[in-house]
Amino acid sequence: MIELKVKEGDNTYETLVGLNIRTGPSVKFPLMKREHMTEDGRAHSHGSVLDPHTRVTVLEVIIRPMTSSVWIRIPSGYICAVDGNKKYVEEK
Repeated sequence: MIELKVKEGDNTYETLVGLNIRTGPSVKFPLMKREHMTEDGRAHSHGSVLDPHTRVTVLEVIIRPMTSSVWIRIPSGYICAVDGNKKYVEEK
């Protein structure tokens, strides 16, 4: 699994692809409804999908070893940052 390092005081990442915004840190959680997203989240998404190359603020990192994934909580919900050997965000 690819490691996602969050530096103290540096919590901004950029999405590499369009990412589903979910209500919790797993694909088992439903997609976030637009009316529950922040204004900025709605401005950088289509439906429940965050646009590629969007800068996000990381509020929390959730490591899920059983599924080899890393999820991050952003102001509008949760996005998958790493899934096995696939990395969906990068440090900015």
